Amino acid sequence: MADIFISYKSERRNAAEHLAEILTDWGYTVWWDYSLIAGVNYVQEIQRELWNAQAVIVLWCERSVKSEWVHAEAMFAHKNGDKLVPAWIESSVIPLPFNILHTVDLLGWDGGPRSSHLRELMRQLASKIGREPVANEAGLDRVERIWKRCGAPPLSQFALGQSVEPKGFPLARMAFEAPVPDVPPPPKHPEQLSPRAPASSSLTFVNVPSGPCYWRFSREQIALIERLVRDKYPRYDAGRVADIMRKQPDSQVDVPAFSISTTPVTNAAFAEFVEATGYVTHAEKRGQGNNWRSLRDHLDHPVVYVTFDDARAFCAWNKSALPTVEQWVRACRGNDRRIYPWGDAFDSAKCNTNESCPGERTTSVWRFESGKSPFGCYDLVGNVEEWTASSESGYFAVLGGSYADSCAVEGLPIANLYSDPSQLSSDRGFRCVRPPASSR
Repeated sequence: MADIFISYKSERRNAAEHLAEILTDWGYTVWWDYSLIAGVNYVQEIQRELWNAQAVIVLWCERSVKSEWVHAEAMFAHKNGDKLVPAWIESSVIPLPFNILHTVDLLGWDGGPRSSHLRELMRQLASKIGREPVANEAGLDRVERIWKRCGAPPLSQFALGQSVEPKGFPLARMAFEAPVPDVPPPPKHPEQLSPRAPASSSLTFVNVPSGPCYWRFSREQIALIERLVRDKYPRYDAGRVADIMRKQPDSQVDVPAFSISTTPVTNAAFAEFVEATGYVTHAEKRGQGNNWRSLRDHLDHPVVYVTFDDARAFCAWNKSALPTVEQWVRACRGNDRRIYPWGDAFDSAKCNTNESCPGERTTSVWRFESGKSPFGCYDLVGNVEEWTASSESGYFAVLGGSYADSCAVEGLPIANLYSDPSQLSSDRGFRCVRPPASSR
């Protein structure tokens, strides 16, 4: 298996090939999607190479920031072993959550195989792979001759090829859990389900009174997070995180009163739903070995491997709905505009995050009582990231960070990822909202 996996938009194949040849001549093995172009079983091969690569370079450009394939590969690398090495090859707006990560700037790289502009990339690769690059001088000479013969272009100016990405290929197929058979028909719309039992008895709710959803952070809060990220989380760009916090709108949204589930939906609650309705999740219909039943015995853990429609189907049966981003942020930040559910200072002892539970996956939703929000919600940050009902261009916002994340940054209420509704993973769940108890 290769040391390095290069993720790129297929029109940029020539640029990816040039970089791959240079990295090979610096002593690393590289996989860069040639098998996809050759028409082999790309799903299984991409899975295998992503799992085994020690570093995943993502080439961000105007095309790749719009590519579901690149997003899926980048997210996998980000959440599995800290493999991600993002790199700019063209000026572009990198999407959340990747825009808060340190990104190697190759905009000024002239494309030469011995350029000083490659030092930062090589430093990051050496750190992740565990060995320094060793030059094959003859190979580098050959690449340099060819590059100069072509006019010595930077990567952004390499001739564009035609896209060879398969059309209509859902992001959920990139869940990287098992080879996936044909795409199943869409599930029944939640309203078409026929409940055969009462709503879940194992899910509790707390009331959140009407009040503002605060987007803005104080100058002191921004400075606190900037120092924290700079001192303890060097993989993120502290200045960029602070800048995103500064750009949050000054206005506040008044949110009517609502009830929200005290915890994410648990395996016990989801099992009640399945038993009552006979519902089959997307993962099961695709034949994935890892689905919600994989952790079913952990009754008080959050349910995972659920798509947006799986979550919405549960909510319809449970006479509830997914929260909007505004409801989620209000439940998290309360009336005092705190950064995290428990306050302004990040504390890994208050949530299931990559720092507090290394090597663990989900934990009991009741484990982190000290991490409760002002209204009594558990696990709004950490354990599993959560689907919301808020959408943009057909993608739905996901909030909260998970056990696989550094939640000091990815648990921030600004760090919302917009995800394809068909995507599922081992660290994503959901919670529900209802009208407040007094109005039901």
